[in-house]
Amino acid sequence: MSPATQTSLPTRRPLVCLITNGTSAEIDATLVIIRAAIGLSVPLIQIREKQLSARSLYKLTSAAVTAAANSNTKILVNERFDIAIDAGADGVHLPSYAFEADGVRGVAGPKFIIGVSCHSADEVRTAKELGADYATLGPVYASPGKGTTLGIEAFASAVREVAPFPVIALGGIDVSNYRSVLDAGVAGFAAIRYLNDIEELGKLMETL
Repeated sequence: MSPATQTSLPTRRPLVCLITNGTSAEIDATLVIIRAAIGLSVPLIQIREKQLSARSLYKLTSAAVTAAANSNTKILVNERFDIAIDAGADGVHLPSYAFEADGVRGVAGPKFIIGVSCHSADEVRTAKELGADYATLGPVYASPGKGTTLGIEAFASAVREVAPFPVIALGGIDVSNYRSVLDAGVAGFAAIRYLNDIEELGKLMETL
């Protein structure tokens, strides 16, 4: 299957992707972060709240979509593309073990943003071939629960292999090292702990 067009992704680079921290059972706390990120023009927000019920996740996503209306921020939902579609989100981020991008594309249509979690250049190539719009690749650096790291040299090599397909770096990225992944030629980077700190997020967006 030929790759999807890339026009649905934000044009701003780097593609900073805030992943919600998934620790709060109260959607209002998560909305505070989401609204702050929208106000700072963060290009991508991935709602990753596995502890929420489907009803609560739909409510959170709908509120995020409303908050992002008329902004440059795109709202993605982790794994639950059905909720993403129903709530009017811009796209979905698929775990490596979940649905393949072409199946989702057939349901959601050409403008729906589809990202896929990958851990090697081969996985990124497969995601591209199946019609994904971008892939996250990592973990680049050590990150709790994320397994063996790629390291910056292996990561940069993988990015070069799949260029110009958009790759977003993931794993252990913070203020001390985000420049190194950008120098590797990625489209952007994603983070949970670093980007959920509103003060640090504000500082970051001022510099990019």
